[in-house]
Amino acid sequence: MRDTAAALLRLEQLPFVKAVSMDESASLARVQTPDGAYELQLSIQRSFLSTGRVDELVGRARDHQVLVLAPLVSGESAARLAAAGANYVDDAGNLRLALGERYLALIEGKTLPPPERPAGIRSAGYRVLFALMAWPELAGRPQREIGDWAGTSRTAVSALLQRLAAEGHLIGRDRRRRLVVGEELLRRWTVGYTDILRPALFIRRYRMPEGGREVLVRRLEAMAEDRYAWGGGMAASRLGGTFVGERVTLHVRESSAALPLSPDPHGPIHVLGIPGPLAWHSGSPTWDGGGVQSAHPLLVHAELMDQRGDRALRAAADLRAQFGWGSE
Repeated sequence: MRDTAAALLRLEQLPFVKAVSMDESASLARVQTPDGAYELQLSIQRSFLSTGRVDELVGRARDHQVLVLAPLVSGESAARLAAAGANYVDDAGNLRLALGERYLALIEGKTLPPPERPAGIRSAGYRVLFALMAWPELAGRPQREIGDWAGTSRTAVSALLQRLAAEGHLIGRDRRRRLVVGEELLRRWTVGYTDILRPALFIRRYRMPEGGREVLVRRLEAMAEDRYAWGGGMAASRLGGTFVGERVTLHVRESSAALPLSPDPHGPIHVLGIPGPLAWHSGSPTWDGGGVQSAHPLLVHAELMDQRGDRALRAAADLRAQFGWGSE
């Protein structure tokens, strides 16, 4: 939830709500109706709801009246919260407010608009950003070395480091300098991936072979392990998640890599390059593929966010919780 004031305004616009007040320090919300006031335990979620966070909120709702403010509450997450009696409002405009036996409001089916693109960062800048997020201590290395890991020029490295320092995302000095991967930076990476970097990495789409995913997996596993890496839902499911999705993402190091697949401009298999060696499971000091030949989790997370469906967003939130991004 990025705008709590807007959330309260949405509640106040309901016909049975006279006023809404909120005390964030006490984690309480007070909703005034013609029949009196209702106090709700307030839970403000700044990032998308992971499966674990929904479990926690469902548990709280069994014992208390709860109001959840979150970026998006839809699909299975909304159904589970409603079944537990929890109330919620999100940035998209979905809401549920049930007070006693008399009052009930439900708005669903709303989706978030595309996020705004941060100005002034190009493809090379996002390659540098990925390298620094994948290896935060890399910020303390010489700029030429950072450029080598990012696959960019020293100029691109210098420009982004200056910007990150001015915005307060770097801590420490000289070789002890490191990047702090917080909420805003993770959001910037995912938006920049969709708008700028992904189109630059995109190579081709392919048809799913007859026999489906099982045949696809067998074909790829027959190749040399260093030829491809899973991305998106296929990677997330192998890293412990349950979402796979319709889109199949494969990452390759070379755009000319031969794959045992048939090209199809509308096919579900998306083949993309990588933003630098740190994304690859055999070329990174910070990522070994997780034992499942996955591209770097930051790349997997960004690909899930690009799909924007409820289950994909929840899988991205689960991955984020698993690796602790945005917690600093």
